[in-house]
Amino acid sequence: SSDLQILMKYLFLLIIFIIIFSSCQPTINEKSISVDIGKISSLPPETLFTSARIIPLETTDSSLMAQIDKVLVHKKTIYLLDARQNIVFVFNDNGNFLFKINQKGRGPEEYNFLNDININPYEQTLELLDPMGNLLTFDTTGKFIAKVSLPKEIPAYHKFGYIDREHIAFCCEHNENILSIYSRTSGKITGKYIKNKKNCAIGLPSFYTYNDTTYLSRFLFDQVYCVSKEGPKIAYEWFIPGHDYDPLKTIPDYDRNNFQEFKEVVDNLPCTYYKNWQNQDYLYTVIQIKGKEDCINIFYEKPTGKSTVFDKLEKEISFVADYMDDSTAIGIIQSSEMANYQNLNILDTFSREIIKHYDDVTSNPYLIEYIFK
Repeated sequence: SSDLQILMKYLFLLIIFIIIFSSCQPTINEKSISVDIGKISSLPPETLFTSARIIPLETTDSSLMAQIDKVLVHKKTIYLLDARQNIVFVFNDNGNFLFKINQKGRGPEEYNFLNDININPYEQTLELLDPMGNLLTFDTTGKFIAKVSLPKEIPAYHKFGYIDREHIAFCCEHNENILSIYSRTSGKITGKYIKNKKNCAIGLPSFYTYNDTTYLSRFLFDQVYCVSKEGPKIAYEWFIPGHDYDPLKTIPDYDRNNFQEFKEVVDNLPCTYYKNWQNQDYLYTVIQIKGKEDCINIFYEKPTGKSTVFDKLEKEISFVADYMDDSTAIGIIQSSEMANYQNLNILDTFSREIIKHYDDVTSNPYLIEYIFK
């Protein structure tokens, strides 16, 4: 009986230890991710990828693009936002032009401008955000479905992401509160979060979605938030030794209407976070360091905690992921660098032929798709 009591006591202590130990283990949502960028070099592409292919976007009178501001991929269809022209261009996964949504105007099926687009995962529809306060819904073939006027209490709507079937997160770096939660059912704003500081109204926030969770990041800040209908919580934050600073304290007050003053502030930013993505293997960010010409890519491997840091791929090939999922990363090729991709050793033969026929005067931009290992 005494031995049994001792055994039970040890078992009890062991269980308590396991519970405490498990609760203290850092998860990806609880830790600061420290990445040393002191030694930046080019990266052999096969470190991360098995292959790559170029996607030439078909150029016709109907599909001529000015720029690409956002890349979406849904069921082998590529949706591209051209905010300069306020048009959504749609291509198949080989770059063949399918259709476009070009409905600028003041009518019941039209928008003033376009700042963001998303595929609604609950309804399988395409939604377009007019910053003047309208959300338009189309089916994935471009047929108009509905237009909703958003609450006027928000002066500008610039980016959005889905929380669940009912709730949408909207944000704009220039509003009093950067993040607003909207209910489709009530048609009202149910919460406003993240107080804004005018001196930090540089660059727009952005959303990405992974595993049905929406994440929010800001241009100047190293925190990445997960967003729920109750508001934002820090999911993880980047820490770059030697480049860590508080924008709220570092950036001086300035006149946004004075271009020269604004430009001086922007040119002297110590570090900015250009993009954030996540898939099953990696957390990814792109940062710009003052004084460095090229952006720095960071792939943080979630299972191991190892970071892969590089500015370019080998052979002077630029890299930035403008879209990412579990299997692929897609980037936009700058016309001035097209010839460099001939040297990309993981590029398929067909893509090398495509490069030879590229004309930067008459052609649409090209995309490049990398396949993860």
